[in-house]
Amino acid sequence: MNDLNSIIAAVQLNPNLTESAALATLVKVTGSFYRHPGARMLITSKGVTVGTVSGGCLEHDLIEKAEKVIESGEPKLLHYDTAHPETGIGRALKGCGGDVAVLVQPLHKDRLNLLAACLAESTSNNWTCVLATFIKASYKSGAKVGDQLAVCGDKIKFADVSRESLIDAISRDARAVAKSGLSLTKAYTQDNL
Repeated sequence: MNDLNSIIAAVQLNPNLTESAALATLVKVTGSFYRHPGARMLITSKGVTVGTVSGGCLEHDLIEKAEKVIESGEPKLLHYDTAHPETGIGRALKGCGGDVAVLVQPLHKDRLNLLAACLAESTSNNWTCVLATFIKASYKSGAKVGDQLAVCGDKIKFADVSRESLIDAISRDARAVAKSGLSLTKAYTQDNL
C-alpha cells in the first residue's frame, strides 16, 4: 500500500484532487515490466497524476482511458501487450516488454478517506494492511468489478461485498499476503469458498 500512502498524502495536501478522479491499479504482469501487481496511480480529470504503474510506457494511454472511466463512473479492466512494437507502447521504454492488465476505477473522496483511516490505524498499531480488489466478478458472487475489501492486522476494516463465505476466503488470503509481502491474484469459485 506504499503507492496508496503517496496518493493519500498528496490528497491531504490538495483535497481537490479527488473531486473527479480515477485509481489505476496494476493487477497482472506476465514477462518483463518495471512495476509489480499492486502498483497504483491516481489520475484526475484534469490529467494530474500521483504515482505510476509503469516506467512511463502506459501512463499517457491510462490518462486518456481514465477520463472515460471518470465520465461513466464504471471501472474498466485494460490489457496491454507491451512486448510488440505494433501496439505503439512496446517501443516506449526498455523494460516494458510484458503483458499487463490495469484496473481503472472511479475514486471517490469517501473511499480515499476510509483508506486513509485504515492506513493511519495500521501504522499506529504496526499492522500490515491489505486491500483486495475485484478485477472480475460474476453475478452469483454478489460482487462487481472494483469492489474492495480491506484487512488491517486481524480486522476487516470494510467490505463492499456481503457474502460471508467470500469475505472469509478473501480475509484468509489477505492475511497470508500480509505475512508474505507478495501480492496475489486469485479466482474464487464455489469450490474454494
